Amino acid sequence: MAINTRAKGRRNELRAKKLLEEAGYEVEITKGSQKFNKSVDFFGLWDLIAINPKTIRFIQVKSNRKASGIDQEAMNLWITPDCCTKEMWVYKDRIKEPFIYYL
Repeated sequence: MAINTRAKGRRNELRAKKLLEEAGYEVEITKGSQKFNKSVDFFGLWDLIAINPKTIRFIQVKSNRKASGIDQEAMNLWITPDCCTKEMWVYKDRIKEPFIYYL
């Protein structure tokens, strides 16, 4: 059985967006990727940007595994103000809540 990984990734991004909105954040999500497009992530790194009056969260959503070492290094080196967090949310199959890693 073939798995459409692009669709699975998008579903997980939308799940993350819903969780953040339920927690009171305004959330901006990337445009859906196209088959032949390069990355459409914010700043080439983030799938979601969530904002509330006190915090800005930059979030990369993954399915079943963390980002590669090169991608994770780029996220770690990306400079943000103190009011911002950089996070990687990993959704595992058959587990509803994501594992959240702070970078």
